[in-house]
Amino acid sequence: MSHTYLSIQGISKTFGKFSALEPITIDIHKNEFVCLLGPSGCGKTTLLRIIAGLEQPEDGRITVGGKDITSLPPSKRNFGMMFQSYALFPNLTAAQNIAYGLKEKKMTKSDIKDKVKEVLQMVDLETVADKYPTQLSGGQQQRIALARAVALSPDFLLLDEPLSALDAKVRQKLRKEIRRLHEQLGMTTVMVTHDQEEALTMADKIVVMNNAKVVQVGTPEEVYDQPNSPFVADFIGAVNFISGSEIQKLTSSTETALAIRPEHIQIVEHPNKNSIRGIVTDIEFRGAFYRITLKPSLYTNSSLTVDELTLDLLAPVLKQLKLERGKAIYFDLPDQHLISFEGATPVLSEAIL
Repeated sequence: MSHTYLSIQGISKTFGKFSALEPITIDIHKNEFVCLLGPSGCGKTTLLRIIAGLEQPEDGRITVGGKDITSLPPSKRNFGMMFQSYALFPNLTAAQNIAYGLKEKKMTKSDIKDKVKEVLQMVDLETVADKYPTQLSGGQQQRIALARAVALSPDFLLLDEPLSALDAKVRQKLRKEIRRLHEQLGMTTVMVTHDQEEALTMADKIVVMNNAKVVQVGTPEEVYDQPNSPFVADFIGAVNFISGSEIQKLTSSTETALAIRPEHIQIVEHPNKNSIRGIVTDIEFRGAFYRITLKPSLYTNSSLTVDELTLDLLAPVLKQLKLERGKAIYFDLPDQHLISFEGATPVLSEAIL
């Protein structure tokens, strides 16, 4: 197992009486891509700013490669940073923007020229070297900002919601680009996002935050398949919460809240004693699949206390089943896909509402 490279130990921060970060401890390995994921105001950007040295913590320490950097100014921390707003100098060309930080490093002119050319090639933008930011698209500006951040060969890269100002197609392309560069350069990357899809597709490790605390840390698969609380289940992906006496049949605990992802509910042609009858109330086209809303029927032996459930079906399956609004179907909640939360009530987090 690789050793911890960037270590955040007991970091806390308050602004007046407001607690922005409860003591937070996270270990990040070398070359790991970590996403800080959570709703607005959960503390993720404050944490990123503390790692960068732009904010000072009340307590705790940060070490990089074993060296304590907690009280070092940003200029002494050797990191690259990329913001949501690109933050390019409007009066400098793309190449000059990238060269700006290299000049501070007292590099020779020919070395700077080589480095600028190299990183422009990496982001596939050699053709726009002499253009000014206003002459570039949003996606191109963000790739220049990325090139500028990696040109300094930083020890680690910090990304603050870098893709949120871009449209969906460009965002997807840039996700791949950032991930490719991260791997190519063997960098350690920490990215702040509130976009669960971004975190699931890009991260090696996701740190889910809510109300100034870390609530779960794990691989994308772990936080999606084994969320440790109703909040995490609801924040990452679509989910159905279930409670009621049906639960006692499904698990041994009387106090458990249950959840199941829409893609795991199975429609059955031949119902068994545990099958639940439902009426299709809505069908929503989502491209590759349809999201079906079901109202569990009162004419069943089930006593589920749930108003409605959503399930996802691939387009060919929906057509094969000839599903339409008002149609009654039977469905199962397969045991292996039920997520249980001991003693939790399946309420949506206030941060999401």
